[in-house]
Amino acid sequence: MPESKKLLFSFLAVGLLAGGFFFWQLGKNPLEKWDEAIHAQVTHEMLTSGNWLELTWNHEPYYRKPPLRFWLQGAVSGLVGENEFTIRFWSATAGVLTTLLIALWAWQALRKLPAVWFSVLGFLSGKYLFYHAFRTGETDGLLAFFTLLALWLYWQSWKKPKYIYWLALILGLTFLTKFSAAAFAGLAILLHLIFTKKFKSYSGRNWLIAAGVGLLSIAPWVIIQLIFRGQAFIQEYFQADIIERATTNLYGFVAGPDFYWEVFIKRFFPLACFAVPAILWSAWRGWKEKNQLLFLWLIFLVTTAAILTLNASKTNWYLLPLYPIIALVLGNWLSSWPSLTKRAWELLLIALGLSFFAYRLPSMIDATSSLRYFVPQNYLPQFLPKPGRWLWAIFLAGLFLAIYWLAKKHHFKKLWQAAIALVLLWLFGLGLGGQIAELRLKRSETLLPEIRAYLRHNNVSELYFYNIYLPHEPSVVYYLGNEKNSRLIPLDAPASAKPDSLVLEKILNKEKIIAGKAVMESPDFQLVEIK
Repeated sequence: MPESKKLLFSFLAVGLLAGGFFFWQLGKNPLEKWDEAIHAQVTHEMLTSGNWLELTWNHEPYYRKPPLRFWLQGAVSGLVGENEFTIRFWSATAGVLTTLLIALWAWQALRKLPAVWFSVLGFLSGKYLFYHAFRTGETDGLLAFFTLLALWLYWQSWKKPKYIYWLALILGLTFLTKFSAAAFAGLAILLHLIFTKKFKSYSGRNWLIAAGVGLLSIAPWVIIQLIFRGQAFIQEYFQADIIERATTNLYGFVAGPDFYWEVFIKRFFPLACFAVPAILWSAWRGWKEKNQLLFLWLIFLVTTAAILTLNASKTNWYLLPLYPIIALVLGNWLSSWPSLTKRAWELLLIALGLSFFAYRLPSMIDATSSLRYFVPQNYLPQFLPKPGRWLWAIFLAGLFLAIYWLAKKHHFKKLWQAAIALVLLWLFGLGLGGQIAELRLKRSETLLPEIRAYLRHNNVSELYFYNIYLPHEPSVVYYLGNEKNSRLIPLDAPASAKPDSLVLEKILNKEKIIAGKAVMESPDFQLVEIK
């Protein structure tokens, strides 16, 4: 088959795979408790009030996020209605576009179909896709796409300087998606320009127009906010979102120095075990070949990881913009594995990744999962758990090196390629197999939409709530606070409940306070009819 047809079929397959992955049963699960429910409520209030410039949550000014994500969501929800699918539509779309852009960049830069597929499958094999990302209704999926797109546009501008106009626009849209995160791509690009002296590739006119495009993309909204909200806008948007997030622990838990490393391993297993060797290999290739693209990728990974590590507030989804670039770095390295012309240290990097993977494997796979059959340690005698895991890891790496030595000595390339194929099938089988299990999970409280349906069906005009602090229960606000024919009323004490009324109670410490007929119940809530 001609290469052009292979390329066309590959990109069609990538698009279909990504579309199926990100959109399959997208609206099945109810909204997540925190940001997803908050963002849905902000959009709902924007649509019902008709005010798209002054965002509110629970009818109070909302300053925590810029408006672009809400505008996009409002456009879709306004056309086809509000539901879990439309709330998540733009995140899933960002996932598909990110996958296609990874494939495009891998092909344009590397010109190897295996690198394209390894990059795409690597990206799609990460569990991070499900957490505050491309299958939920927050801002971070769009942020990851805009960040990757900004880096790609900068790379394109090396040959066509006018691409920096588009780059400026995308950086502006990134700023309108999440203020502080706009710095990730911007800082990496700035450092690359300084280190490589690529400033000279662009004329003064290029820079002037780019600055104008960037300012025009953000200035109208910023000016309107300054007029309407004045000092509150500066304090809440910039001080809270940038300064406090960087200097204050907003999430209330102590994150040790290895916090992001463990998150990375957990969310991107098993390919995360090979990330450090892939980065070292890319650094060597970049230095040897004077490859500016590899240099850009590495600058982005190092600077973004440093910013996140130094940030006082830490959480797992902050790593999301890193994964597409890591997928590209891994795809490039994995596509080089079948070659028999390797230096000793290149082999050692592969062996290092295999050893770490084999060591972490037993602890990363649920013993009840069908993936346990892919864990060789489950078939071996259980001796000295940790030393045993290291012995197995060293044995696997040694076996891999021995196969390479035999294949090279006897010019038996197919032996080495068969070993590589088995290892890659193992890795991607574990990663993508885990994704199937993730797609089937029920991730959030299902009781609240069921209560909403009950209220509508029975024409309930009043719903009391007890032990519920609404700012900490945004899903309650979204699912139950927007009903036109029923009101949410706080209940100060259990004895205050009227006969025949309905009370929604938050169950604390597994103790139920409100007595009556249980209508519905979950581990977190109970709906009680007072008799």
